[in-house]
Amino acid sequence: MQHSDYNTQNLAQGKFRPHGYVEAIADGNLLRHQAWGPFNDEFITAFSALQEKILPQVLVFPRWGDLVVFHRSALAARSTFDAFAAHMQQRVQQGRAPHATALVMAPEVEGGSIMSALFAKLYQELGLVLQTFDDLVTAEQWIRDQLAQGAVAQPLV
Repeated sequence: MQHSDYNTQNLAQGKFRPHGYVEAIADGNLLRHQAWGPFNDEFITAFSALQEKILPQVLVFPRWGDLVVFHRSALAARSTFDAFAAHMQQRVQQGRAPHATALVMAPEVEGGSIMSALFAKLYQELGLVLQTFDDLVTAEQWIRDQLAQGAVAQPLV
């Protein structure tokens, strides 16, 4: 992934430093994230600020998606995951949730199977489409297929 000015380090707030880091790049109707965990509550504050900055670039498309590649660890405290769940619920209520999300968690990613199950349950409860993969190539093909169903990836005018 090329360097991105959209990252959680640039958006850290509060008196405690976020643990975990995400870089994001808008690639047409696909929001690409590279994520390094483990993650803490302060990370979610920075992540929410990051989303507010970059979402306008994909919201111009009738269908858009998230592709998240986890490195090192996907673990998060329960309070951190709960804060992420609240963030996603707010995005759903605002009509700003992705049409599909692909998570890439290679077998060596710490907590990958635990967090995959938590993400799957959350997204199902929110009525969102999510799939977890071991490799980027398969994940990218799946999300492109999901986004191609029923809509052309052209900006709304």
